[in-house]
Amino acid sequence: TLFPYTTLFRSPRIMVADADWCGVVQGLLSTGICGVYPRHLLHHVDDRPLLNGLFAVSKNEFSDAGIELHRLIMNMVPLNKLCRSIQGDVGTLPTLAGLSAFYLEENEIAVMNSEDIKCFYYLFRVPDSWMKFMGFAREIPTEFVPAQWKGEPCHLVAQVLPMGFINSVGLAQHIHRNVVRWSLANCETDLGGEAELRRDRPAPMGKDLYRVYLDNWDEVRKVDKRFVEEIEGKPSLHQLALRQQYSLLELPRHPKKSDRKSVV
Repeated sequence: TLFPYTTLFRSPRIMVADADWCGVVQGLLSTGICGVYPRHLLHHVDDRPLLNGLFAVSKNEFSDAGIELHRLIMNMVPLNKLCRSIQGDVGTLPTLAGLSAFYLEENEIAVMNSEDIKCFYYLFRVPDSWMKFMGFAREIPTEFVPAQWKGEPCHLVAQVLPMGFINSVGLAQHIHRNVVRWSLANCETDLGGEAELRRDRPAPMGKDLYRVYLDNWDEVRKVDKRFVEEIEGKPSLHQLALRQQYSLLELPRHPKKSDRKSVV
């Protein structure tokens, strides 16, 4: 929902070197992260198009070819200034304080299972009607302009949920919680929504609990110390069901962050 407005905020910069701009445009289009809109179809404030920024931050990781990996950030400040902030599922984001009620008996140990979705924000397509608000400030080279708009100035537009949009956190949290809920329906345990650790509800009182924090899922279980060696390094039933749900929805797991470990 857009607020009334009187002036348009200054468009953020596209922080890409001129020599690299063609390669960036090609990459964003080929992966489906961005599409192309002519300038006249973008949302306008008075006579000026609403344009956003792009930049990247290092992930401190390198590819096998030695290329430094970066995280793409879509700077949506102009759009954010015009939008209402929706609560969505922000209130369900868990905190460490929620584990304060998770007590262990002398014969028990806590075992944690974790999953992480790779490139989480950029996996979810936004409605077509949103795209006119998600244009980026630099005009694209003519070779990327579709035939029907040849001769017109065109811009990249985000086709996926942007990291940098005011409502992305609430929407992303809602999506992942639904995926986890669907996985529970196919899980051979009696674990349900009452076992979710969330900020806006009292802490679960059972032996098992799970939490969803954007792209992360964690399960914590109380296990008798005598049986820890038998289950160490093995995924739980809920974790297997969740992996199956990820596969069904084509959500890529982050193999380096999928983990199983024991903590006292």
